[in-house]
Amino acid sequence: MQVFTTTDGVVRVDNHGATLLVGLKSLDDVLAAGKWDQLAHYPAGPSVDLDALTVRPPVLPAKIVLVGLNYRSHADEVGQPIPEAPIFFPISSDGVLASGEVIPPPPSAPNQVDYEGEIGVVISRPAYQVTAANAWSYVAGLTAVNDVSARDMQTAAAKQRDMAGVLAAKSFPGFKPLGPGILTTAHDHADVSLTTSVNGELRQQASIGDLLFDVPTLIEAISANIDLQPGDVICTGSPSGVGLASGRFLVPGDLIEITLGDLPPLRNVFGHL
Repeated sequence: MQVFTTTDGVVRVDNHGATLLVGLKSLDDVLAAGKWDQLAHYPAGPSVDLDALTVRPPVLPAKIVLVGLNYRSHADEVGQPIPEAPIFFPISSDGVLASGEVIPPPPSAPNQVDYEGEIGVVISRPAYQVTAANAWSYVAGLTAVNDVSARDMQTAAAKQRDMAGVLAAKSFPGFKPLGPGILTTAHDHADVSLTTSVNGELRQQASIGDLLFDVPTLIEAISANIDLQPGDVICTGSPSGVGLASGRFLVPGDLIEITLGDLPPLRNVFGHL
């Protein structure tokens, strides 16, 4: 099952097609009310053409947690050792952007902006000190994320061991496109695929099974110290193929498309507002 927040309300896509759900304005409202498990059986209104609707970010998280070096292929391409435990850090969610919106170049660091297609894990209920064995029961579903980064700023900060600068390079307005919808936990996510293309050229390809630290392991590690709340998003890391490795950074007009499983692509153009 897929669910979307649109300007018309919540849309559910299942074996019966795409329908508006009666009385629901956003998936954030569903999570806040603790009714996520009811989505599959929630009363449906009229059938809709999802392509004709304007999607919003599926959720507006209070916080986003970024995971680093979680694919062997990416660690290898950037010359970093394989971590012995998950590497993660929370950032502000101010950069969340909907599919179809423009990623604005940051005025202070516009020249080495990079894409990172990632699998996002959406939290369904308060999760603190959760065990890996129970972790999936705290997951609303999966969504596509573009962890956009200003690489020149990030690299300079990393050399100075300035973690605040590293995080700032990933926190500019519009630097976290999210969506367009969520694959719910009822979906078979055992081998969900992830691809990233730029202007139609495939740049990244992986699956959830390629993660060095799987979703339950990440949730256990992160929730040991961070109080995750409904709607928070964990970005599970990027596979190989990022622009940093090849020197192919984004230029205005580039179209980035990130596809997760059978969700419609997360599409955003990089350029000036």
